[in-house]
Amino acid sequence: MDIERNLKRETDRLAQKSCASGNGSGGCYLISGGCLYARKNPGFGRCPYFEKNVLPANPALESEYKRYFGEAAAAGSKIGKCDRCGSSFAKTSNRAKYCGRCRDIERKRKEAARKRGSR
Repeated sequence: MDIERNLKRETDRLAQKSCASGNGSGGCYLISGGCLYARKNPGFGRCPYFEKNVLPANPALESEYKRYFGEAAAAGSKIGKCDRCGSSFAKTSNRAKYCGRCRDIERKRKEAARKRGSR
């Protein structure tokens, strides 16, 4: 319970300080019901804009947030930043450079370049 309260407090601060969608009074330009992280809202919601664009600015909070919501594979898993799109992802190895979506795109691009070179 205490971990949830601390996590909510930290995400509230980050959202109020850094979110471009907030209007400064607890409202949100993207969500009609107001900011999900505003202190006046009960519970602990999830905002896709915040998770993709604001949360990566604080890697420690991001890993704790994803661990809380069960997105990281394990407590010690590393969070990486995709070299192609810049989004955060749970690294499965030290060599991982791309998120799941970009990994397939980059593999196809490199395979096509390799085949072009052999022709």
